[in-house]
Amino acid sequence: IAKIYTSQDRYREAENYLTRAQLYAVAKNMKVQLQQIAFQLSTLYEKWGKADLALQWLKDYNAIKDTLLSSEKSKRLAEMEVLYDTEKKQWQIESLTSEKKISDLELARKNQRMRLLVIIIAIIVLALSGIGILAIRLNRISRARKIANRHLQQRNEEVVQKNTEISAQRDEIEKQKQQIVKLYSEVTDSIIYAKRIQQATLPSANAISAHLPSNFVLYHPRDIVGGDFYFIHREGDYTVLAVGDCTGHGVPGGFMSMMGMAFLRETVNSGTASDPALILNRMRERIIASLQQYHQGENTDQRSAYNDIKVKDGMDMGIVSIHHPTGKVCYSGANNSLVIVKNGMPAELKGCKMPVSVYVRMDHFENQEVQIDSGTCLYLFTDGFYDQFGGPSGKKYGRSRFVSLLGQIADKPMATQKKELDDEFSAWKGNCEQTDDVTVLGIGMVF
Repeated sequence: IAKIYTSQDRYREAENYLTRAQLYAVAKNMKVQLQQIAFQLSTLYEKWGKADLALQWLKDYNAIKDTLLSSEKSKRLAEMEVLYDTEKKQWQIESLTSEKKISDLELARKNQRMRLLVIIIAIIVLALSGIGILAIRLNRISRARKIANRHLQQRNEEVVQKNTEISAQRDEIEKQKQQIVKLYSEVTDSIIYAKRIQQATLPSANAISAHLPSNFVLYHPRDIVGGDFYFIHREGDYTVLAVGDCTGHGVPGGFMSMMGMAFLRETVNSGTASDPALILNRMRERIIASLQQYHQGENTDQRSAYNDIKVKDGMDMGIVSIHHPTGKVCYSGANNSLVIVKNGMPAELKGCKMPVSVYVRMDHFENQEVQIDSGTCLYLFTDGFYDQFGGPSGKKYGRSRFVSLLGQIADKPMATQKKELDDEFSAWKGNCEQTDDVTVLGIGMVF
């Protein structure tokens, strides 16, 4: 079967059959079969192109063969000795028994000499045969060595060629690596510069404290630049606070946040500080016009028309207008809420369920007014904190848990509140990647 597989170039199957046969022959001490198997394995590996294994099995074949020849020679010599001793004893017995048998003994001696001559001739023939077999074996070894040398030379040439190719590829990879490092450095430098520009547009801690002394800002962009922003503006008796969450994060979110802050500053400066809903309505008009979020298809259905618009980027936002003389707070939100905490009890004013951009629903934003007292805390925030995955089960932190946390920390100093929020977020996130930009703006009202 192995010979058939070898002739069919099915070397793996032939090797399996020969290996099993070799193990059986070793177990049964079948030396003749071991000799045949070694020769078949040598032939298989030579044809397979495994010169080293072919040479090894050829050596094993010749070693087994020499062992068999040596055993045969020993057997023949033993037979000759037995025969000689037997005839010698017979001759002695016949010599002592009768003179008449001298002639027979002479004849027997002649026959014995003849047989010895035949044996000697046979030994010579066997010796010559052994020499011939040795010559054949040496010739095969020589041929196998030449084949192995030829394969080795070919392999060396292939290795040299591959080394040349690898060196060329290594040089090209190194060149590409240097280009990538340079490009990465340029992009990173540009993004860091964009971060400085973005930070310059955000209100400083001093600017916020000048209007509302009791405050904190927890601001953690997911990347170097972020899509979240916060805003404060004082106009007469009104202070306007806003927190926005733009589409995306990183560089795209950073572009949107800077555009949002520019539109917000322009809108508030036009005399709308007391009306957050009007600010959101005007900002939505500016964003739709700037991003050309117009329907140009033939669909008249509102949802179909919205689906036809390719650019749907925008932002979620919460805006608070505080009237300082009366303590009245006016709030309007786009997918964002305002949390008011008094005496440890959080209350949530939810915004309209639509963004500051084109949407299926395009109703006017609405205001919600509440009267607050000194000691009340206001919180504007994006969804980055409570949408963060983490904890023991890798789940989101959760909106209700976040609102409850604000109620628990509201009676503490603002710096302590910020630290506890920061610690809670880091502990929850653990080894998980940050999901989104995180912004929380806390204000302690003092009248």
